[in-house]
Amino acid sequence: MEQLGYNKQENSACMELEMKEPSRKRGCHFFYSAQRNTTEILCALLLICFVIFTAVIIANQGKRMSKELKTINSQLLHVSKEVDNTKLKLREIQADSKKDLQNYTDIKSLTHSMFRELTEELTEVKRACNGFQNILSSIQKEIRNLSDAICTRCPQGWLPFQKTCYYFSNSTKSWTNAKEFCIDQGSHLVIVNTEHENSFLSNYILDSRAYWLGLTDTEKEGDWRWLDGTSLSLRFWNTGEPNNVGQQGEDCGSMISQGKWNDAVCSVAHYWICEQKR
Repeated sequence: MEQLGYNKQENSACMELEMKEPSRKRGCHFFYSAQRNTTEILCALLLICFVIFTAVIIANQGKRMSKELKTINSQLLHVSKEVDNTKLKLREIQADSKKDLQNYTDIKSLTHSMFRELTEELTEVKRACNGFQNILSSIQKEIRNLSDAICTRCPQGWLPFQKTCYYFSNSTKSWTNAKEFCIDQGSHLVIVNTEHENSFLSNYILDSRAYWLGLTDTEKEGDWRWLDGTSLSLRFWNTGEPNNVGQQGEDCGSMISQGKWNDAVCSVAHYWICEQKR
């Protein structure tokens, strides 16, 4: 700015000199041209310096950006490799998971099949055990019977059971006559003390027969007692019994099929069972 002002002042001075002194006109014109050329040269140099400076800055920035770009490309390449490795591992995991799932399915199916087979086998074993238990019970019963038969010597025609002999008649009598028959044999009409004894007696009761027991309520209706005076501790009455049907009344106890008891008219003729302790 100062330079331009200075040039303007000199140009004005030259113009004044030309007006005053025409002989100096040529010198001022030459001086003015030289000043203008110098200014243009300086402007050109400044422009060149600016261009060079700008080019240097751009070049430096380009190098820096190129370096950063290489770094970014390297990082991208590394990330790409990591992604590929991760995808590969995922595929391997998926394959292993699919294989494990198939193995689990196979094992589950096999387990269910084995469990079903074991359940069926266990059922068969339980059934066999129950059968063996029944056989064992029968054998034990036979052993007891044999032991009783060996240890208990009964008269001919009498059956042993738990150290007691029993006589099952083949004819019929009234309850009173049957009682007297047993007394004559050194025994008495049977008195049932246990469920096992009742079950033993029922094994020899024919479906069409009834056998007198040593049981009566002749002294007091409804108060059933054994011949030894004891009251009932066990009861095996048939359905609806005792019912004391008829004008004569049913005051004597008898045993029918399946070991069931029935009250009957004492004068009626039935088979009977005598009992004798040994």
